[in-house]
Amino acid sequence: MKSIFSKLLLLISSLIFAVVVTELVLSMFLGRFNSYYPWKPNMLVELNPAQEYLPGIYGKSVFQTNSYGLRGDEIPTGESFKILAIGGSTTECLYLDQRETWTHLLQEKLKESDNWDNVWIGNSGKSGLSTRHYILQMKHLLAQIPDINRVIVLPGINDLSNLLSTGDPDIYKGKEEKDEHVALTAAFDVMPRYEEKKLPFFKRTRIWFLLTKAKFLIAGWNDIQNNVGSQLKSQREFRQNAKIYIDELPVMDSAISLYKERLNIMVDEVQKKGSKIIFLTQPSLWKDGMKEEVEKLLWFGWMGGKWGSDEYYSIKALIKGLENYNKALLEVCRERNVDCVDLASDIPKDTSVFYDDVHFNEGGARQVADILEDYFLPSSPPIL
Repeated sequence: MKSIFSKLLLLISSLIFAVVVTELVLSMFLGRFNSYYPWKPNMLVELNPAQEYLPGIYGKSVFQTNSYGLRGDEIPTGESFKILAIGGSTTECLYLDQRETWTHLLQEKLKESDNWDNVWIGNSGKSGLSTRHYILQMKHLLAQIPDINRVIVLPGINDLSNLLSTGDPDIYKGKEEKDEHVALTAAFDVMPRYEEKKLPFFKRTRIWFLLTKAKFLIAGWNDIQNNVGSQLKSQREFRQNAKIYIDELPVMDSAISLYKERLNIMVDEVQKKGSKIIFLTQPSLWKDGMKEEVEKLLWFGWMGGKWGSDEYYSIKALIKGLENYNKALLEVCRERNVDCVDLASDIPKDTSVFYDDVHFNEGGARQVADILEDYFLPSSPPIL
């Protein structure tokens, strides 16, 4: 028994020693980050979107980030016109190849035009983020990326989804600083060391950082959004198999009020940095009289905080809910005299644009880029 105990103790001691040495070595080479990064910097993931789940997306897709943790090219040297795009999954364009996202397409279209040759667009979009997270991204990204000239924001869908799913317009409302940190960890994959100190000790280690990155690269994505998009099959079936479809929306007054408050905070945040904000309304596939094969692509509208509930909101309710958020956005733009491109009115509600409720396929990303090109080019050449 003594011999077994001694060997076990030696093994445990050796493992602890190896972990400590590995952490010290990794800390020397990796160091600590001193900035906020929406995604891990210099990341490259290859996805294999399947046509059966993602109509309108073809071939393999590369998801790549630059040294700022943004989806996009490196910021060009010298003077350049810098645009930062902020939003949720409809900005992120997860399953689209890097060159097929609407942000990259817009960048290349502008570069082809006179006097716009040195334009750069960085994409900080992340699935599931709402206006609460956009404010945090604005605050930190505008502070650390010099001379952002324009900020494009595509808000609304996740604020609506949070409300319909949980009944609460602000899932963080009334929470303490710890939960403010939860919001930060959603907005940014990597944060400065003083923010890391709020995390459990093991999550601050360089070993943990590498393990999470390795898991990400090996898995391709995560359980919610996987490499091929097959999760959409079950999500769509949940909606189709719902027992009740609800036409009546919850009372939205406080939710819309909070939404407008956050939009105004974003305007203030951008303007105090000497930049200009451009809002986009959120378009969708939802419309009256949808064909059965198109309706089968839908999966939004779940209740009770999770997919697979017995009750879902009807298409009628989803249309009205998104209209309320887009109307609120247009009202704020008029009141604050800021630009808004009304994508919701300009984009067709069909599968030439969407592969599900609100997410753009390749054709949809091209249409968004075309509309934004028309917005930017009639204006005077950018003043740097």
